[in-house]
Amino acid sequence: MGAVCLPASASPSFKSGNELYITCKSDNDFAKGICTGYIIGAVDVLIAPIYGLSKNRLMIVHKARICLRDGVTVGQATDVVIRWLDDNPAQRDASASSLVELALASNGFKC
Repeated sequence: MGAVCLPASASPSFKSGNELYITCKSDNDFAKGICTGYIIGAVDVLIAPIYGLSKNRLMIVHKARICLRDGVTVGQATDVVIRWLDDNPAQRDASASSLVELALASNGFKC
């Protein structure tokens, strides 16, 4: 079986930053809920360490990619991401999940 090549503009993700931005900036409450839910899901993955087996023992393979301080709210994290997307339109063609990480890491939530 041959290799599959994707055009450079194709993003190997479910949602691009442009799509997330449009959803987050919508006046529709349902769309805003989807925006918040997407960001919460991405954050949950980014703050969790990744475990793997080594010599039949469960060990941390990669540490969390972002760290949230005590008291950070869902609204605050969502605001940070939306503000970053507002301020960085040239980056919005990248995958939404990677931009959530970049937005939070560049705003004081890097471990």
